[in-house]
Amino acid sequence: REKEEREALILSSLPMAFYTAQPSDHFGWVWVSEQIERISGFTANKYVEEKHFWASRIHPEDHERVSKKFETIYDKGSIGAEYRWQCADGSYRWFYNQAVLIRDEQDNPKEIIGTWRDITERKQVEKSLMEEKYFSDSIINSLPGIFYLFDENGRFLRWNQNLEMVTGYPAKELSEMSPFDFFYGADKKLMEEKIREVFIDGASAAEANLVSKDGRQTPYFFKAMRFISGDKNFLVGVGVNITERKQAEEKIRTLNEELEQRVFQRTAQLEVANKELEAFSYSVSHDLRAPLRAIDGFSRILLEDYADKYDAEGKRLVNIIRSNTKKMGELIDDLLALSRLGRKEIELSDINMDKLVKGLFDELALDTNNGKVHFNIKPLPPARGDQGMIHQVFANLLLNAIKFTKPKETAEIEVGGYTKDSNNVYYVKDNGVGFDMQYKDKLFGVFQRLHTEEFEGTGVGLAIVQRIVKRHGGMIWAEGKVNEGATFYFALPCKGG
Repeated sequence: REKEEREALILSSLPMAFYTAQPSDHFGWVWVSEQIERISGFTANKYVEEKHFWASRIHPEDHERVSKKFETIYDKGSIGAEYRWQCADGSYRWFYNQAVLIRDEQDNPKEIIGTWRDITERKQVEKSLMEEKYFSDSIINSLPGIFYLFDENGRFLRWNQNLEMVTGYPAKELSEMSPFDFFYGADKKLMEEKIREVFIDGASAAEANLVSKDGRQTPYFFKAMRFISGDKNFLVGVGVNITERKQAEEKIRTLNEELEQRVFQRTAQLEVANKELEAFSYSVSHDLRAPLRAIDGFSRILLEDYADKYDAEGKRLVNIIRSNTKKMGELIDDLLALSRLGRKEIELSDINMDKLVKGLFDELALDTNNGKVHFNIKPLPPARGDQGMIHQVFANLLLNAIKFTKPKETAEIEVGGYTKDSNNVYYVKDNGVGFDMQYKDKLFGVFQRLHTEEFEGTGVGLAIVQRIVKRHGGMIWAEGKVNEGATFYFALPCKGG
């Protein structure tokens, strides 16, 4: 009795129910432990008294499979089966049925002993894991590149379909390979170093040629990081095919080489052109000046030595010759100055613009009529540029302002500046004859003059100003109105801008 009580206690504490069945009728139970009621909701008597009660509640989709499984018990001696079974509350739950065939001394089937255990929670966990795996597999396989996961021993644990397609190795072969099997030579050494780096520093990246099963090499960019689970380290990474990028880089390199060659050729051509321009400048400076000097000299002699032989009209004509000779000389000087600007190196320095403009005002004030020109200097931000060239810019603009205010009874000329949008803007404003804004695009062209007869000049001064400003990375523009004056602006990049 004590033994039976002890066995009953043990059976009641186990998570599964026990049963026995006759070998001739493995679906007809003859005894079942009391645990069956907690598991299924039916009393133990229900299974024994109603023939094939247990078999009748197996899910219809599983019934045939379970039946065939039990038929093998006579050959195998034991079986195990998972299936759905309808409990007392009407719900189907998953159960695991394990049974053993007991034989007598003559090896004849004597009895079937089995266990019956609810595995619904396990099946739910398995289903959840399968869904998570399906979800993660979908994400991994949707990646545009390759995905891989291996342990610190270099054994592949997981990868996506792209790795199989790119390398040409089936899953079975990949599971037996090391990541180093996909690289040759220097690339193999590089990847060995980078993988060590991942396990030490936590992350790394590299470019290398991935070698497929057929020996084909494809450039890839790899990025990996360390993944720690418990006391184990893993490496997870991705690889992206960079063939197109490499081809683009090679194309750019080729284009750069071609460009360098073209630059070399153009530089040589430019040097030749510069020498020709220097020769032309020399010719203009010497060969053209000689006849001009002769014309000027002989016309002066005519005026001085033969003045009594000319009437007023003759003298006027000779003076016109001398005036035009002088104008031609000035034009030659301006053209030479314009051509030299393109060859002159810019010597950058910090410029005190207030000091520069004040010095110019002092120089120009000596040449103006007693107090007829009023100069007004507003604060000017400092600049960085070639002091000589910037001096010439202000000189040309101020001389222009003086020239075009001559018809005024009192000339007002103002110079100022301000900072705007990373530029220092300077201006020269006058109250002179001004100009029509519809012709503003002609102001800075060579020989483009808006006032031709009444004002002296060659039409090159503003072109020189524009070239200097542009060589400093700036811009120049003007605003004006006929008989109401003009304002010329130029902007230079701020220091360090």
